[in-house]
Amino acid sequence: MGSRLDNAKITPKGCLKCQYHGFEYITTDTVGQIAEHEGKVFWSYKPHRPAPHSIPYYHNTEYETSHLQIDMDASLIDSALNTMDIRHPEYVHSMGFGSNNPPQNIKQYVYDNKHIPSVGLSFDYISNGVMRTLNDQVKTTQNFHMYVYPTFSWSHVKFSRKSLIIGVNLLPLAPDRTRWFITIVHNYYKSDIGKRFMQTLASTILNQDYKQMRNQATESPLKRAMLFDKVFDDEEAVVDLHRMFEKYRYPDMNSVVDLYREVQNGCDK
Repeated sequence: MGSRLDNAKITPKGCLKCQYHGFEYITTDTVGQIAEHEGKVFWSYKPHRPAPHSIPYYHNTEYETSHLQIDMDASLIDSALNTMDIRHPEYVHSMGFGSNNPPQNIKQYVYDNKHIPSVGLSFDYISNGVMRTLNDQVKTTQNFHMYVYPTFSWSHVKFSRKSLIIGVNLLPLAPDRTRWFITIVHNYYKSDIGKRFMQTLASTILNQDYKQMRNQATESPLKRAMLFDKVFDDEEAVVDLHRMFEKYRYPDMNSVVDLYREVQNGCDK
């Protein structure tokens, strides 16, 4: 009868039980494949790899991990470009880890690993006074960002012997709304208070991104045509990432109906 199942119950036998009529779904009722990986549940209709991408150091016992999520009023494309943009911290994150010193020693990479396009970006960043206080007065951090098309990104910030890794899994909820699943991995501030501090810091940064994402124009042919009329120096990684999304469109309802009919007719077998 069309009841949503995100508030359904799990029975002792592991079935998903609908709240409307008590119908119980089992694994053979599943469309596509489901995997639990690094604290998150992934679904794919036809996965192109045996497991989701891994976040560096996630399974290292010397590192602490925690998770956050936020729904951004922005498209998947805008969300992706934001993760690889090194120019906005000076302005968007000025009340945090941003610095008015531009990145240095910028290097950019393009990968095509088994037909999964990715872009990489490394640079050095001079910290502001607040971040130096938090990071034992280390002045410069070494940074590496990676985006794996279409929905996964991670970054590694290194200062002295300390490391902070931020993984981001993106889930498009609508043409202009994207859920960000954030994974924080680090080898410092290991106490309960320290972990809460790291989560608070990450939440502050995400809220700053949230305000900026709401300023992004709606996806349109005009926006795509104008987006890179003006660029900063050393922005090849962002431009390359944007090219990867040239053919991406949020799936419309007709596509979903066609997929449902394909499954019902057994064509996927």
